[in-house]
Amino acid sequence: MIRIWIVSCLAVLMAMSCTPRVVVKENAEQAKPTIRLVQSDTISYIVDFPDNQGRDAFLLSFREFLQNYPFATVSKGQDHKIVLVNILPEQGTEPGSIIPFERSRFIEEMIQETVESTIGDSALETLDSITPATGGSVKLYLHRSGIDPSFSSLLDVFPFGTDNSPGFLSVADSSRGRITLRLNGRILNGKNKIFSALDIIELWTNFIRHHPSEGMAVFYRVQGVREFIEGKEAIVRGFGATDEFTITLRLTQPDPYAVHRLTTSRLLGSDLRLGRYFIDSEEKDVLLLLPNTISTPKRTAFLDKLILRRGGDLNPILSFSLNKYDAIVLTSLSDIEYARGNLAQKATLIKIPSDRYFLAACRSGLGRVLKEQVDVSDLLKNFVKAEGNLISAIETDSVMDIQATSEASEISGLEQHRILFRKDDPVSKIIAERLLACLSRVKIPCTLIAADQLEYEKELVSKGYDCAVGWVTEKIKVSKSEQLRAAAMWFDDQEQESTRLAEIKEIPLFSVNKYLLVRNGIGLYRGEVGGIYLLPQEP
Repeated sequence: MIRIWIVSCLAVLMAMSCTPRVVVKENAEQAKPTIRLVQSDTISYIVDFPDNQGRDAFLLSFREFLQNYPFATVSKGQDHKIVLVNILPEQGTEPGSIIPFERSRFIEEMIQETVESTIGDSALETLDSITPATGGSVKLYLHRSGIDPSFSSLLDVFPFGTDNSPGFLSVADSSRGRITLRLNGRILNGKNKIFSALDIIELWTNFIRHHPSEGMAVFYRVQGVREFIEGKEAIVRGFGATDEFTITLRLTQPDPYAVHRLTTSRLLGSDLRLGRYFIDSEEKDVLLLLPNTISTPKRTAFLDKLILRRGGDLNPILSFSLNKYDAIVLTSLSDIEYARGNLAQKATLIKIPSDRYFLAACRSGLGRVLKEQVDVSDLLKNFVKAEGNLISAIETDSVMDIQATSEASEISGLEQHRILFRKDDPVSKIIAERLLACLSRVKIPCTLIAADQLEYEKELVSKGYDCAVGWVTEKIKVSKSEQLRAAAMWFDDQEQESTRLAEIKEIPLFSVNKYLLVRNGIGLYRGEVGGIYLLPQEP
C-alpha cells in the first residue's frame, strides 16, 4: 500500500471538524483510498491508496487546496510518500514591501532534491534504515544538452536552511530596496576550497553571463542585471559584499517576491561544487561527476563515479541495448513501448517528473491565429508521439476556460514571424516545425530560429522573436519560485496566469511524461534520482 501522511494545522479543517470522526464505509471497494484518524488535536490523518494513480490524484487536489492558504513548506518523503505541511501564522505584509523570509519559505515544495534537508534525520531513518553500499560507476544519458531539472539533485544544493538544517545562506534583512544575505559560517566545497561572499558574487555574475534569461529570473529587479546582459556594464552593480560573509542585493524598485525568486537551487549552482556530486571534468557533452565527501555532512553520493552524457545520441535506446549506457531518459512513446516489451528482463522503467510545454506569444494577434490553426491533440498524438496529456494552463491541471479580454490585434500576411525554439530539445523541434506548417497553410510567413541554450536565453531577454516554444517541469504546479521564473522568462513578469491566458500570451499545449530506464543492478535510494547506487553483486 502506498501511504501518505498529512500533518497540518489548517484552521479551516479544524472548523469543519473540531472533533474529527473516523468514517468507515462497509464493503468499500479495494480500489478506493482508506482514511483513518490518527490524532484529533493536530488534525492528522493517514490515507492509504492501492496504487500511484489514486495517490497522485489526491496530491494534486491537496496542492490546489493549499494555494488558498499561506503555508511555509510542503515536502515529500520518497519511500513511504510522507507529506509534511507547515502552516504559517497570519501576518500582514506592508504594500510594496518585500515579503519577509519567514513568509516565503516555499523550499522547492514537493521536490525530491530538498527532501533530505526538509525532513529530520529521525524521520529519514524511519523511511529507510538501510543505506546502500558505496562504490562503482554508472553512465547516464540525458536527452538534452543541459542538466535536466529532474537530475539537478545530483549537483545543486538548496541555499537556505530549514528547521533541521542551517543551510549555506540566510536572509539577514529584506527592506524595501535591499536584501542582505549572510553566509552561515565557512563554506568548504567538494574540492576543499573555502568560498567567501566575493566568490559567490563571481559565481552569480558568471551564471547571468551564461544563462541570461535564467539570471534575469532569479535577480529580476537587482540593479544593473539587464545592463550587464546587454554588454553596457562590466559588472552587476547591484551586487555587493560588505565583508567575507555578507552579500547585499540592491533593487531598482521594491519587489514583494524578491526573496521568493532567490528561493531556488539555481542560486548556488554546480560551479560551487557543494552538491552531493561535483563536476570534476568536462569534455564536449560528457561530464565526469565525483562524490562530494567534504561539504556534505554524510555521504549521500553512493557512486565513486557518475558519467553524464548530455544529448546528441540519435538512438539512445539502441545504445542502451548495446550497453553503452547504464541508464537513459526516455520521452518517445515508441522507445517507452520498446523498453516495456523487449527490455523488461534486464531493465526497469522509472517515471520521473514530466515536462509541460507551451507557446509564449509576444502579440495577441499571433497567439489567436496559433490557437485557431494548431490542433494540439493531433500535435501530441501524431507528431510528438509521446505519452502525456493536454493542459489548459502550465501552473495547474485544473481546467481553465478563460475568454480573451479584448479583440486580438491583426497580423500582417507580409511580415515574417519568428518562431524561437531550443534545437537540443527534440519535442520543441517537432512543435516548431508543426507551427511553421500550420501558419504557412494560412499564408502567414514564418522563420524558425533554432537556438542552443545560450542563444535561446539571449533571444528571450531581447524579445527577438514573435513566438517561443517553452517548457517547464511539473513542479511549477506547487513551487512559487518556479511560477515566478516562468513569468519572468517568457511573459514580461506577468505573474497572473489568468491574465496571460486572457491576453493570449500564454498558449498551453500538453505535458510529456519522462522515464528513466535503468539496467538491473541499479537502484534509486528512497526513489530519488540523486540517490542512484549499484546493488551489491552476488558472489
